[in-house]
Amino acid sequence: MSSIKLIIPQVYQDVILDGHYIKDYPRLHEKYGPIVRMSPNRVHINDPNFYHKVYSTDTKFFKEPAMFRFAGELDALPFIMDPAARKVRRGIVNPMFSPRAIKDFSPLALQIIKGALKKIGDSYETGKPQCAQWANEVRERHQNGVYTDETGRQTVFDAILDAEPDRSTKGLVDEAFSLVIGGTETTVTTITYGVWCILKNPNVEKKMLEELRTVETNSNGLMECQNLMNLPYLTAVIHETLHISSPAPGILTRLVPSGGTRYGNHFLPADVRNFRLNSAAFNPLRPNLFPKPEAFMPERWLDNSDKASKKNLIPFSKGPRMCVGLNLSYMEAYVFLGNLIRRFDLSLHDNTPEPLKLRWMTLGD
Repeated sequence: MSSIKLIIPQVYQDVILDGHYIKDYPRLHEKYGPIVRMSPNRVHINDPNFYHKVYSTDTKFFKEPAMFRFAGELDALPFIMDPAARKVRRGIVNPMFSPRAIKDFSPLALQIIKGALKKIGDSYETGKPQCAQWANEVRERHQNGVYTDETGRQTVFDAILDAEPDRSTKGLVDEAFSLVIGGTETTVTTITYGVWCILKNPNVEKKMLEELRTVETNSNGLMECQNLMNLPYLTAVIHETLHISSPAPGILTRLVPSGGTRYGNHFLPADVRNFRLNSAAFNPLRPNLFPKPEAFMPERWLDNSDKASKKNLIPFSKGPRMCVGLNLSYMEAYVFLGNLIRRFDLSLHDNTPEPLKLRWMTLGD
């Protein structure tokens, strides 16, 4: 009966109330303390120090296989459960996402963003949304086999096949699937939320524009990544956006290793699922680290003495399963946000004071 009582509230919140169970965690921790049993075999621990232990480089707390059972048997980096096998696969693709590789890729990314900004301008001129038209254009290019990259630059798939020449077509398709899921929706959602937060706070937009107008533009009228990454206030805005809405929000579950572990006076046996929430869902639980955690305050990242907050800004996870594409995500955020805010005078269609409502959560790595 006790197990049923634990499960019913979560099912009600997740199914009936659109996944809002996590929004109740602050109240539960305030009432019961830093460790709360959320279901028969799952606990939530609201302790940054314990998080850093669980997600350390040499961790023995491994990902729960059931997290990606929904995806079936996928032969791709995020879905590899065995730590040794995953380390080998990550070593193959890591060079493709290194800071140097992203720097080399940034001119091409800037051309893509140039096209995106043009489409935004065209949409303004016509007064009609063009998302469906853009989707149709992409579909037509795919059907016609049109591929526009003529640089000869090595792709992730070249790197994989160089190291694994016998890799199956299915394996490459699975890897492509993981890259699309991990590298599009996550960053796009974060940038979208960032734009919304900027426009909700005119003082933030004003400070951004003052800083952005000091940056030299290229022949296309665009600011390049290496110049944007040196801007302290733009960097603070991006950090604050990641603080409020991370690329992969949600429940990040890890299994207690063989032999169990202790948290304070509590013993957690092997295979108990312990987890913490990422970003927006987790921020209300730690006002000691982030004063006014739900307010959009880029200034909090301008204080170099605030090391505790910076240590606990972990939007891309950490340890051996840290997001492989974090450098790419940062580059896209700098280049797109910077050029978008400088080029267009934007405003919200609905500027009510009500915050965006969280609906559903996603699984993270």
